[in-house]
Amino acid sequence: MSETFAICPCKHCANNIEFDSSEFSEGETRIIECPHCHLETTLFIPKKLIPPHKSGPPTLTAILPINYPSKRKLGTIKKQGVIMLRIASTIMFIIGTGMSLLGCINNDLEQSKEQNSAIRQTVCVLQYGIGFILMALSMILTALIRLIQNKQGNSN
Repeated sequence: MSETFAICPCKHCANNIEFDSSEFSEGETRIIECPHCHLETTLFIPKKLIPPHKSGPPTLTAILPINYPSKRKLGTIKKQGVIMLRIASTIMFIIGTGMSLLGCINNDLEQSKEQNSAIRQTVCVLQYGIGFILMALSMILTALIRLIQNKQGNSN
């Protein structure tokens, strides 16, 4: 009897299981324990069979086919990523500006009341500092967006 091997993925861990399919009849399935995750999975004979091994017994393989996205889909994904970075940069700049202004206003209000407690001054400084950090991060994101677009050949 000729040995013909088939590869079938586990339905739980997606690792491939290689087995001798010469004992299977057409359309037959068998429930086995997956050697990788040790859960029950169903073996079946896929449409494409592989030739028998030249040397040694069959081995378990963990090779999965890689499905790369089409160039059109990849371009769409990149454009969506750039749009998301622009939105994040804009939001960070708006929040940073608001926090900086809030820190300045609170500091002016505290000075006019002449009740300068250490906690209130610390809050003002933190608001002001966090605001500037957020604005700086938004500028870094903007520079990153321009680098991505230059690498893609866009000048938008």
